[in-house]
Amino acid sequence: MYVVQGTPFRMLRPPPNCCPVCAAPAHADDFPHNRDSLFYQWWFSQTYGRPPTWADAALLCPDEMKANLKTFLVEHNVPPEKIGDL
Repeated sequence: MYVVQGTPFRMLRPPPNCCPVCAAPAHADDFPHNRDSLFYQWWFSQTYGRPPTWADAALLCPDEMKANLKTFLVEHNVPPEKIGDL
């Protein structure tokens, strides 16, 4: 991909069968968004001025889901700065 600095960039909307926030295949409301999707990272950075963490992606999840996600991420050596305050 070739990007010219200073030119407008626009992300297309996700397909109808995908999550409108993270563009991943549709997931249940109590599951986290895909923090690693380019769509989510771009949207979050443009909205909040910083890169998203997994804590941001799981903000609306139940506490049990957050705990399971944190355990999984730590077991897979995900750096703390990408996990956030789960």
